[in-house]
Amino acid sequence: MDKNKKVYIAGHRGMVGSALMRKLRTEGFDNIITRTSRELDLRNQQAVEEFFQKEKPDYVFLAAAKVGGILANNTYRAEFIYDNLMIEANVIHSAYNNGTEKLMFLGSSCIYPKMAPQPLKEDYLLTGLLEPTNEPYAIAKISGIKMCDAYRAQYGSNFISVMPTNLYGPNDNYDLKKSHVLPALIRKFHEAKVKNAPHVMMWGTGSPKREFLHVDDLAAACYYLMENYNEEGLVNIGTGEDIAIIDLARMVKEVVGYKGEIQHDLTKPDGTPRKLMDVGKLRDLGWTAGISLEEGIRSVYENVDKVSWGTNLNCDASVAKEEMFQSANDFLTRLGFTVESKDENRPWGGFFVLPESDAKDFIRYFFPDVDMKDFEGYSKLSPKLLLVAPEKRLSWQYHHRRSEIWRVVGGTAGIVVSDTDEQTSPRDLSLGEIVELEKGQRHRLFGTSGWGLVAEIWKHTDATEPSDEEDIVRVQDDFGR
Repeated sequence: MDKNKKVYIAGHRGMVGSALMRKLRTEGFDNIITRTSRELDLRNQQAVEEFFQKEKPDYVFLAAAKVGGILANNTYRAEFIYDNLMIEANVIHSAYNNGTEKLMFLGSSCIYPKMAPQPLKEDYLLTGLLEPTNEPYAIAKISGIKMCDAYRAQYGSNFISVMPTNLYGPNDNYDLKKSHVLPALIRKFHEAKVKNAPHVMMWGTGSPKREFLHVDDLAAACYYLMENYNEEGLVNIGTGEDIAIIDLARMVKEVVGYKGEIQHDLTKPDGTPRKLMDVGKLRDLGWTAGISLEEGIRSVYENVDKVSWGTNLNCDASVAKEEMFQSANDFLTRLGFTVESKDENRPWGGFFVLPESDAKDFIRYFFPDVDMKDFEGYSKLSPKLLLVAPEKRLSWQYHHRRSEIWRVVGGTAGIVVSDTDEQTSPRDLSLGEIVELEKGQRHRLFGTSGWGLVAEIWKHTDATEPSDEEDIVRVQDDFGR
């Protein structure tokens, strides 16, 4: 691949597409084209053709797809076959029409027959019946492979197909109604740990075996094949090793640090008994995976934005203040944080103070997208968890010796911000939203329909005189202080 040529990644916001973005940028590619689904509906033939006519990409990675787990595949069968067929047909045909030099189509291991011999070789495609729960999705992906081969045969297009095994990694989907098994297990065990739940329920017997590949390994393999593979057919991408789902659950449980039990819902389906990719073809081409499963899961769990899943605490307005503070205290303790002190006597609610020794872990957990380098040079960070009572509000205030970073980590809250003493319109904050307040910036945090939990970090702007609770100018105070 020529680093000066134009690359289009379809699906750049997804787990696979974003991994390809990271890989290409690491390799020195600067001319990368992307479009969000709102900017370009890949199901719209005319829109896709106009995009290709305008941009004329030299290389295309077709990673855009409608994806999901057993429940999603079985529930939204029509959407899965229609959306994926349209995306593939439009992108592949427009790539041909507009002279794309090389295209890679990314499929899925579900293309293979349900009872195919294991491990799954590329030659087993279309030799038997598919798994019924995801048959529409599989048929769409098979069509994409055959379309690439047909355009190669008729037009000489250098379009190749790769079939990744089950993937996990950054930007995975953790929605329990739509996620795959590994991200679902990570979230279930984490939430059970936070709630101190006695058990985690998993679907089926746990006996089926699955193979899992870190998405960064997939991106590395895709780049390698774009450089070295130019043939019809498909190439499996995987590790060549599988694991029983129950053993995977035990591994996730260990990584998360959950101490309860694993129980089984035997009314739920197991799915295909075993699905292991034969990666002999890929190995013969010179590539093997480099990230072990436990290493990959640990990395994912340490870096995933768990705050966006919520605290799972009851933040309803009906919860008494004493009960809310006790729940928040237990929540911090279960996460391994130390409560240095707390103040339950503020008229608007109160807060917990954590020691400086917990600051880095506090930031990693509650602010995973914030670069730790942003905090270099600050001797104190003063980590806190604020609890804002329903329909209460803090004073209209600012500070002389600190800036602040907030994040809503539970319940609901709102904010007013201004650069002057004049208050602007209030707005609600969404769960997981980060707010950065500069020194001297006027602000007011307020409660809405329920309790709000807000993680807070201070950046002390005066190293010789760090900020404290007295460093506050109340422009307006509802409580007459």
